[in-house]
Amino acid sequence: MEHSPEKPKVAFIVPNSLIQRFREYLEKRGQLDKTGRIWTEDNGAAKVAHIPTTIPVPHGNNKEHFLQAMKLDLGEILGLTSSELESVTLDAVSEVFSRRQERMPSNGARALLGAFQRWSGIQLLEHYNEPGMQPSDPLKKVTDLAPSYIVYKPMALFAPGSFDSDLWKTFEVEDNKALQLELYKKIAEALDVTHIAVNAPIQIFIEADGGVANIQRRPTEIRPLYGDFGQVTTMDPTSEEFNRMLWVTDKHHGIAEVWAPLYTMHSRGNINEKSRLLDMLNREVAPDYPPKSTAVDLYAGIGYFAFCYAKAGMAKVLCWELNPWSVEGMRRGSRINKFKIQTFGKEQLAEKNFQLRLEAQTGSIYDKPDDQILAFEEDNMNAVARVTVLRAHIPPIRHVNCGLLPTSEPSWPLAVQIVDPIKGGWIHVHLNARDTEIVDRCEEVFRKFEVLVMEHIGTRFEARCESLSKVKSFAPSVFHYVIRIRVGSRF
Repeated sequence: MEHSPEKPKVAFIVPNSLIQRFREYLEKRGQLDKTGRIWTEDNGAAKVAHIPTTIPVPHGNNKEHFLQAMKLDLGEILGLTSSELESVTLDAVSEVFSRRQERMPSNGARALLGAFQRWSGIQLLEHYNEPGMQPSDPLKKVTDLAPSYIVYKPMALFAPGSFDSDLWKTFEVEDNKALQLELYKKIAEALDVTHIAVNAPIQIFIEADGGVANIQRRPTEIRPLYGDFGQVTTMDPTSEEFNRMLWVTDKHHGIAEVWAPLYTMHSRGNINEKSRLLDMLNREVAPDYPPKSTAVDLYAGIGYFAFCYAKAGMAKVLCWELNPWSVEGMRRGSRINKFKIQTFGKEQLAEKNFQLRLEAQTGSIYDKPDDQILAFEEDNMNAVARVTVLRAHIPPIRHVNCGLLPTSEPSWPLAVQIVDPIKGGWIHVHLNARDTEIVDRCEEVFRKFEVLVMEHIGTRFEARCESLSKVKSFAPSVFHYVIRIRVGSRF
């Protein structure tokens, strides 16, 4: 039996240069959560640390005001400059999130250093353990150039910039690929993995393809170092090619996710939003509770949020996703999670008579209790037409997720047309914004949804901005937010 998550606690997300000041402040007051772990990440623009605390976060609409007020108070107490204060983020996290960090835990750090020692012959661990000793130059190089990793079985994914040319110059093996491979082998053995790669930010445009937009958000810059990741020679992978590729897994909130790291984006930073979404769904009551409702995810990926809807018990979850690798990951993840899924490939969807067959067969195909998730490998611009056919055969659509970054605006008119026209529902709008601009952006989004509701539904419905949540840091002073728009009766 899974235990219910404890009440959220405050977490500080600060630049590495401020770790000591915040840690000392919390320790003096007994508010540092020692059951968790301070961990660092490179978000592609800067290195930041996540510091868990024991400070509870109030429920309801006061949460954002509480966090903002605490941030301002801390700025005065710690004497932060305005630029330092702007670089600090306060967020609410669950106990599970704070305890499960895998970024260079102490045993992992020792395993990594031990691998370097066995490979190089330099007594790194002895230097590391000797009282009063400063880290040796080789040790500093190791920790600087392979600073953090996450294990997604069976792969260890290192932070961007790890294992660059300076490392090989340090050990004078920059031209010896065999010796480099031997190090990777020892690291893989130490970390109990079979594959190693170095992460990289998702590119908005793919230079290798002439600068075309990376609509499918493929991780084209990830760098495999060790192990057979597989190779695909066609644009439309077959089931045999899927089976030849490396697939990795992660698990949070009792939900497994599966993806091919060379072809599919994965965002670990969505944990907080998943917690909020699950909490929201678990609090819904009749007649809106999940078994009587349908959810739609217009940018489903490998099932980040679609699986949350399924776990909460939604009767149906309709998904749209362009990337065939993501759809396959969703299928594999569903199998692990024991969600019944039906996928529709782009060739099947492109058939001229598919819509007619869809209309003719909805009663037999979509009313099956086992078919909880329906995944369409196509542009979400087709979603309204599909939903129009399906609506009479599925429970009311009460949730629509618009999860594309940096903005999901092209999907907003679709979401308004898809949400149930009688009962209404919630539209979860994801976007990036600067901390200083989010209030204005929230008002702008709300006004646009007012117009869309009037245009597509009419005066009997209205749009209301129900909540605003900060998900994660995206770049310096830029954050991923989710605005929850409630579309419902004006009366």
